[in-house]
Formats: sequence, structure tokens, C-alpha cells
Amino acid sequence: MIELVVVLALALTMILFTIPPLLDYLTRVELEQSGRQAEIVLRKARQKAITLQSPVRVEQSADGLFAFADFDNDATFNNDDEEIQTFDLGPKVEWVSTGYTAVFRSNGSADAVGVFPMRNRDGAELRVRVTSLATGNVEIEKLY
Repeated sequence: MIELVVVLALALTMILFTIPPLLDYLTRVELEQSGRQAEIVLRKARQKAITLQSPVRVEQSADGLFAFADFDNDATFNNDDEEIQTFDLGPKVEWVSTGYTAVFRSNGSADAVGVFPMRNRDGAELRVRVTSLATGNVEIEKLY
């Protein structure tokens, strides 16, 4: 009986020491998934700009990204435009800052380089960046 209590106490101790790192890992995974989804939206927007031969804008909202083909080139989504894709941040992920809008041209280039920075509740940060004007290249940068 004493052996069983000792084994259960050891098992409980091991579990208690592994839960916090496991929770940290899971919140990092959610941040990385959000970063990959944002990267997919940006890459798809660039490809659609080339395919449709029209500017495509990717705008930041409070809780995600919204990409649309701006056929009338007025920088606002309206009836003349086509929705490309939306993306919502996970419940444990938030934007670090807002204000950047990615615009891809019909040749795949970008109007401006910029960053969509996000972080999880533990403060780990990740940036999805448009890194080149000429090519509209998109990269993920982990800051943890």
C-alpha cells in the first residue's frame, strides 16, 4: 500500500512539473498557427493580384485580416470589388500594432514593405512581413 502511495505521489509530482511547459508550448503553437494563416492570406492575395491583373489589398481589422481585389482602385471594399479571403486571429492572439495595409500589384510587387505583428498572452511575438517591393515576398519572423 505504501508503494502505491509513493508511486502516485511521484506521478502527480511529474504531472505538476510538466503542465506549465505544456501550456506555454500550446500558446506558442496557436501564435505560430495564426502567423502561418496570415502568411497564407498575404501569399494568396499576391497570387490573386497577378491572376486577376488588379490590385489586391490586405487590411488589418481589430481581430484579423481582410483581403480583397480592388477593381476600382479606390482603396475601399465595395460592390465593384471581390473578397479574396478573411482571417481571424485566435482568441489568445492579438495585434501588437495596427495601421499597415499590404497592397499587391498585378505584377506581384508590393506598394510598401511592412509588418503585421502579433503576440500571444504570454508576450511571445511573431511578425508576418512583406519584405520586398519588387517581388512582394512574404516572411514570418519569430521573436521568441
